[in-house]
Amino acid sequence: MITGMVVISIFCFGCNFLQKDFKKKQGVIKKFHLEFSIPTIKADASLIVVDNKIDIFNSKDYTLYRLPYIYTLEKDMTLLKKEIKYSVFVFRNDKKFGYYYRDEFQDSNPLRLNIDSFLKERAFSTMDFYNAASVNLIQTITDTVTIKQVFAIKDKTDEFQYDSIYVFYNKQAIGINYSLSKQLDTNQFYKLYKFNLVCSDFYSKKYKLEIPRREWVFELYNYNELTESDTKYFQLFINKLK
Repeated sequence: MITGMVVISIFCFGCNFLQKDFKKKQGVIKKFHLEFSIPTIKADASLIVVDNKIDIFNSKDYTLYRLPYIYTLEKDMTLLKKEIKYSVFVFRNDKKFGYYYRDEFQDSNPLRLNIDSFLKERAFSTMDFYNAASVNLIQTITDTVTIKQVFAIKDKTDEFQYDSIYVFYNKQAIGINYSLSKQLDTNQFYKLYKFNLVCSDFYSKKYKLEIPRREWVFELYNYNELTESDTKYFQLFINKLK
C-alpha cells in the first residue's frame, strides 16, 4: 500500500512538473472565444438564427482553434442522436501549415492544411465587413472604457445586403490576438471586440415576400485566467506537434 502511494505521488509530481515547465516555455497562454450569430432566411421568409462560438488558445509559439460541429446518428431514417462536438486546428505561429483533427478526441490522423486557407474558410480570419468608401459614419459614443460607432451604407447593391453597421471598442479587450477588421482595428488604446450588421425588414419585390429584420453579431470574449484543464487541453495538442 505504501509503495503504491509513493508511485502515485511521484507520478502526480511528474505531471505537475511537466505542466509548469510547459507554462514556463510558452510564457503567457491566453484563451478567448469568438461568438457569432448568423441569420438565414428560409424559402417561406421565416428566419433561422444560428448561434455558435469558436474557442482560441494562443501562446508565444502556438495557436489552437476549437471549432464546434453538429454530430448526428441515424438509423433507418430515424434520428437517434444529435449533439455538438468539436474539431481542433493547431499550428506553430511561425509555420504555414497546421493540423486539423476532425474530432478532438477520436481522430488520430489529422489533416495537414494551409493555415491561412483554413482560417479564412472556418474562422472568419479575413472577413472584413467595412469599406470606408461605401459607408457614412453617423454616430460616435465614447466613454472612459468603450467606443461605439454607427455607420450607414451609402448605396445598397443588393436588397438583402445589410444597411447599417454597429462597431464596439473596449480597452479591456486589448491583448486579444485576433482581429475582426484589419481596417478598423487599428487603435492602440482600444480593441475592436464586437460588430453588428443590421438589415432592416423590407418587402422583396423580387420574391414578393415580407423579409424580417436580420442581425449578424460577432463578438470576442477574453478569459482572464486559464483553468488547469484548459492548460492540459492546450498542452495535449501542442505535444502532438513535436
